[in-house]
Amino acid sequence: AIEPCNPGVAEIAPAECGGEEPQDCSISLWTEWSKCTAPCGGGQQSRKRELLAASKGGGKPCEDSLMVTAPCNTQPCEAVVCQDCQWEEWSDWSECTECGGQHTRHRSVLELPNSCGKPCDMRSTMEVSTCTSACEEISFCGWTEWTDPKCSGRCGQSTTMRSRELLLSQDASVDYLFKAASDAQCRGT
Repeated sequence: AIEPCNPGVAEIAPAECGGEEPQDCSISLWTEWSKCTAPCGGGQQSRKRELLAASKGGGKPCEDSLMVTAPCNTQPCEAVVCQDCQWEEWSDWSECTECGGQHTRHRSVLELPNSCGKPCDMRSTMEVSTCTSACEEISFCGWTEWTDPKCSGRCGQSTTMRSRELLLSQDASVDYLFKAASDAQCRGT
């Protein structure tokens, strides 16, 4: 037999047992809906309520949810036109670094892309090219070989003479004094 102060399921303990008064679950009212997570194309919003008092003493338990989520702004978004990166015109080519060297030109970003546009490839900000201009010929100013001595052909003591000149040459193997452009002056004896 069941003791009177130990009631079965759905039975209430007699008041003389000192049991609690039955209290049903109590829940607050719903809050306002939250802000939608997307302006268009379908988002979510939620609202909630709080437990004010739990059931006790055999009162009716809580059975409702405390939070609800619902779709919002389900209308389609306007079509977004993708804007690709736009470049300014190229600058003029720089001077050549040296004869047969390189020169460069630059450009800047005119307009950045939007979220769906093609990004700017930053390697496209500068171009390097080999110079194709005609280079000046380099000449070398150096001494010529000595001439053969000239002898008068008389017997006895005589003086002989030999000479050499400073001239421009294309031959880099000569023992030269300095490098020069083809039209430079290089004279001497």
